[in-house]
Amino acid sequence: MKLRSNVLAFSAVALFGLASCSGNQPVAQSVNDAPQIDPNQCSRDGALAPTWICSPYLEGGLTAVGSADSSPLGEGHQRVEAESQARDSLARQLNTKVKNMFKNFSQSTGVGESQSIEKVTTNVSKQVAKIDLSGAIPRDSWQNPKTGTLYVRVVLNPAATKMVAEQVKETVKTSMRNDEALYQQFVAKKAQAELDAEIDKEFGRE
Repeated sequence: MKLRSNVLAFSAVALFGLASCSGNQPVAQSVNDAPQIDPNQCSRDGALAPTWICSPYLEGGLTAVGSADSSPLGEGHQRVEAESQARDSLARQLNTKVKNMFKNFSQSTGVGESQSIEKVTTNVSKQVAKIDLSGAIPRDSWQNPKTGTLYVRVVLNPAATKMVAEQVKETVKTSMRNDEALYQQFVAKKAQAELDAEIDKEFGRE
């Protein structure tokens, strides 16, 4: 009986010890319990980012965001790459605006057949691509703490945007004069005001 009592006592102590150890172990955190970024907030690669990265907007001006990964050539080279990418994005915006402008202008005035308008649009797009965007200056920058990627926003302020819009107007008129039939329709319909209005609308100056 004494031996049996000792065995039972030892078993009780062992079970108590196991229970104590089990209670002291840290509980693994569920994936769902990890901090989550609000889907309504701007984020990049799991890091909360400034609003301008998701919504690069400037009243009366043009703006674009470029990014560049970490470079072994240093932060200076990384910044140049990000700014260059942002200006390329700005140039694509201008090209898109020109195409939208011609589409709306042709639909609202009835000037030009589709082939004529497409030809002029192509010519204007080529000229717009040559417009100097050196006036687009870096406004903001942010480096992702998780990946090291650098984001830069460049801005073409309202005054510079106005100059670009005027250049586009002159380029459009020149291209139209090169298509005699199209230009005659343009003059006959007195479409100059409509053209200027469409350009101002696309460049945020209405």
